[in-house]
Amino acid sequence: MRTFKQFLTEVMLNFDTVDISSAAKYRGRQQIAAAAAIDQQTFSMVATQFTRATATNILQKYNTFLAEYPSVAKTIDKIKPDGIGPGEFILYFLFDNVGIGGKNAPIDVYLNGEEWADAKGGDPIDGGNTLTNFKITKDSSKAVTQIMKDLEDFNVTYNEITGEDLPGWRGANELTTNTLRSWVDINLTTLSRETAVGSKKPINMVLKTDGDLFRKGDEDPVINVNKTKSTAAIKKLISDDNEVVVDKSVDTLEKIVRKWASAAYDDYAAGKRFLLFVGSKGTRLPVMKYNGYLSKEMIGLYATHRNQPWAEVYLEPKKSKNAAET
Repeated sequence: MRTFKQFLTEVMLNFDTVDISSAAKYRGRQQIAAAAAIDQQTFSMVATQFTRATATNILQKYNTFLAEYPSVAKTIDKIKPDGIGPGEFILYFLFDNVGIGGKNAPIDVYLNGEEWADAKGGDPIDGGNTLTNFKITKDSSKAVTQIMKDLEDFNVTYNEITGEDLPGWRGANELTTNTLRSWVDINLTTLSRETAVGSKKPINMVLKTDGDLFRKGDEDPVINVNKTKSTAAIKKLISDDNEVVVDKSVDTLEKIVRKWASAAYDDYAAGKRFLLFVGSKGTRLPVMKYNGYLSKEMIGLYATHRNQPWAEVYLEPKKSKNAAET
């Protein structure tokens, strides 16, 4: 919910953020300075830094501005209206030829009047080589629906094999990073083969000589299934098949994540430039960490929340087996 202060700020900011003509930029910068309470002396000082952006210099020049004028940059970023992402207002203010979209714009950042890049904010981990908490799929994307289903099925199959839910399971829509870490080494195909009777799930049934199942306590049981470990025991006795059916295309978390990353890339990220911002430890300013295109291999699953998968982006190659590890 917007605060009253934010509402007043947005009333003051009524310029066209896409228009980069000299007159429009002047109005926009003046309104930003007024809303951010930047005095004329400070404005004149930072105005010496106004420049033109290119695909190769935008990251360096932007981060240099943050380092040299942190208080100004922080104030500008703080007053950004609803629908404007971290760093975008600073980009508009600093660069003569950069425009920014709004909440319903087709793109976040315009360069020389052309749609250019999506801007996203996240958090750094792994020494800054992994960026987390990025949303890289649309809410209605088939990739979102599919990974939610695959994660649910992953738990269902695990339960069939072991009689228990996956460690930390709270539903596919609320999976933490630590929970996903704990599943990295689980292979359902291998687990099914190794766990012919391998569960702690009690089955209060007994099997009689003629093959009929009765509740525990009936007479003349051949075997008390409650003393074994899983439903696989009954399946083996009845059909001589002690393995749960496992879909090998999604029998590990890595395969599930790679399937989702591929679909998410095709649906949303392919051919699109991204500017990725992370908060600095000292000032929490939105430092630009990455400028470029993503590949399928750079995308991993960080967590899920409210039926949405949240991505992590690997800026350095990640070992295949640890696609979900952070």
